[in-house]
Amino acid sequence: MKKSKYLFGFYIVFITMLGVYAYTLIPLFYYLSLPAYIGVGFWFYFREKEKLEIKTTRILTLLKFECTTHWLFVLVLLLFVYISQLSNGISYYPLLYLIVAILLILYLLARYKRSRLTRQLLRKN
Repeated sequence: MKKSKYLFGFYIVFITMLGVYAYTLIPLFYYLSLPAYIGVGFWFYFREKEKLEIKTTRILTLLKFECTTHWLFVLVLLLFVYISQLSNGISYYPLLYLIVAILLILYLLARYKRSRLTRQLLRKN
């Protein structure tokens, strides 16, 4: 519980930095929001870990993979949207959609597999 309380500050900083960037359109605030988003990823992991009823090694590994793919999914989306705004000639949207779709599918598969494994273990006990 201690880690979640302290890491919640990253969430507030991340939202604030993105709000300031949206208002001013200064790239510095955009880049300053990325480390805060990494902190939000840790906060998400520890919050989900506290909610677990059964903590086996396999479930925790799936949770780490799920949180990592979710973190990368949003980070790639944020980075490519900003980079595609900078480019004049080359469109990065097909690459963006491919990478984001792959990460989203991996995230959903990990989430489904973890929930199914948790249900199976709860039925056994």
